[in-house]
Amino acid sequence: MLRRAPCDVLIARAKAPGCSGRPALACTDGSSQAGSALRKAAAVAASLAMELRLFAAYDVEFHKTIFKTMARSLSTARQREIGLDRQEAVHEELIDKSLEALYSTFLQDGIRELALPEGEVRTSLRPGKAYRAIVDYAGETGAGLVAVGRFGHNFEPFSDIGSNAEAVARLAPCHVLVCNGGANLPRAGIEREPMQWEDEAMRRLERIPSSVRPMAKRAIEQQARAQGMRVVTLQILESAAGRFGMG
Repeated sequence: MLRRAPCDVLIARAKAPGCSGRPALACTDGSSQAGSALRKAAAVAASLAMELRLFAAYDVEFHKTIFKTMARSLSTARQREIGLDRQEAVHEELIDKSLEALYSTFLQDGIRELALPEGEVRTSLRPGKAYRAIVDYAGETGAGLVAVGRFGHNFEPFSDIGSNAEAVARLAPCHVLVCNGGANLPRAGIEREPMQWEDEAMRRLERIPSSVRPMAKRAIEQQARAQGMRVVTLQILESAAGRFGMG
């Protein structure tokens, strides 16, 4: 039922305590559907007198799995041809050193998106597998509700639901709201028009490995919007690259 549903789905735990007075966790990875989860969790929290908390997790081990898999499937000659070693070095620099800073911006973006006064909502950022970190944090805080986007950045057209959302729906110790269709909803406090990119800036962006490119793109666009820009220039990209350690 969860896989086929075209709308938001609430997974209610029969033995879970009531929501009132407990934290509502809104989980974000900076994707549009995570934005939907933030807004809906905020609405539920306000109506049920729940404390709203924003949560994010970043997986520093993900890229190692990617390259081990690629190395096993490619010949040595082919690895040299596509520059596998060079790409892995880029991953090391971007992911190991920069994911914490990158996901911090997603949390701050969530606060701005909800138009909340600074300091009014608690945020938490942890390393680790996203679903595991969310489930553990929900247990530690005694959360009454966890809200997640149905998909994250790495959406696949043939998927019915993202792997992290599905795992949270199965394992969380509280009620879970899986949010769908975030890309079509209005977003308070955030520029809705798509950002334009200068050609050279886009070429530079395409050098970033595809597995983390959507996250990097969003972070760079956030910095451009913060400067009141409507076009991502090479200068803005280089400034963001320095801030997030992209090199």
